Amino acid sequence: MSQATTAATVIPLRLPQLGDEGQPGGRFVKRAVSVTLLVLAAIFLGALIVSLVVKMDVTVKSAGVLEPVRVWPVRAQSAGSLRNILVESGDTVKANEVVAELDVLALETQLSQLEAQHRSFSIERNRSAASVPMELRQQQDRRASAQARLSTARAALLQRMVEHGFGTNVDSLLASYPVGQHVAIDGAVGEVRAAEADIRLNGTETDMLGLRTYEQQKAGAEMDRLDAQIREVRERMTRAVIRAPSDGVVLTDQLERLRGSYVAEGQTLMEVGEQGEWRVTMLVPERDVNKIAVGDPVRIEVQAFSQKDRTQLDARVSFVAQSPVGTGSEASGTGAAAASPTGPGVYRVVATLERGQADRASLDKFRRGYSVTANVITRSGRIAELGWSYLMERLNRK
Repeated sequence: MSQATTAATVIPLRLPQLGDEGQPGGRFVKRAVSVTLLVLAAIFLGALIVSLVVKMDVTVKSAGVLEPVRVWPVRAQSAGSLRNILVESGDTVKANEVVAELDVLALETQLSQLEAQHRSFSIERNRSAASVPMELRQQQDRRASAQARLSTARAALLQRMVEHGFGTNVDSLLASYPVGQHVAIDGAVGEVRAAEADIRLNGTETDMLGLRTYEQQKAGAEMDRLDAQIREVRERMTRAVIRAPSDGVVLTDQLERLRGSYVAEGQTLMEVGEQGEWRVTMLVPERDVNKIAVGDPVRIEVQAFSQKDRTQLDARVSFVAQSPVGTGSEASGTGAAAASPTGPGVYRVVATLERGQADRASLDKFRRGYSVTANVITRSGRIAELGWSYLMERLNRK
């Protein structure tokens, strides 16, 4: 019975209770553990307060290039040899300022010839118009002379008729008289008919003066045709003077190589970028582009500036490509900085500088193609909120 009771009794194993008295370092260890726990609690509490109070930004970092928002092509409005280039890359130009000139020697020669022909037709028309009244008076005088001769001839014929017994009806005789009956009557009849022919001829010549009107109209039509050609040549000469389409800065390099070359109508000679608005073009990998949305703020630094002049600029995302670079419309997009990734799965993102930012950085220092570092702020908030959102996203993915 006693053996069964002893077997059923379980004796627990535990460390012996040691008092602080007489134990070397026991009190120090106890205090050290208490202080460590208090420090850890304070750190945890401080971290908790910081996470609930302090805000932070979640960013996507990318490299990009600076470029004007509006770039105007300067095109040749007519074909010809490029005589002169008046600007260089980086020059600031005003709207309508002359930036290049085509050779117009052939046009000037053609214009001189057309103007000479125009003057010739003008002189001819004016001479014709001025001579008509004088010729009319001359014809009137000839007609009066012919009528006087006719009166004299009829009187002489009447006298011959009386003398030779042919009666006194001159008109009847002229209508029925056969030539060759009487020499004296034949001569008188001839004088009358010659005077009548002169009167008819005078009438015909007077009528022909009316045709001068058509000649004047023809000269006027030729002058109109020459006027049109002169206007065309002058317009071509005007187009030979190539002007800047807008205020801005010349973006195209090595313009001096174009001097003397032949350019076709519509050929782009250079580009002028407006300095009022600038943007940054970035190439973002596909793992980050889904985090970026239009309207996200962007902090930009221009790497070309010295550290002293480098100022953080504010911008906002204005465009996020729907397809990667190298496919569809994005194949011809604006290039990005050399540090940007390239290849499949890279998307074009554009951020436009907010108004007033360019003034802070001095517009004169901006150049297209400057490398920039951009930090796209995709999310902002307290650390605790961001941590909780990140944890929920991770759990949802699982």
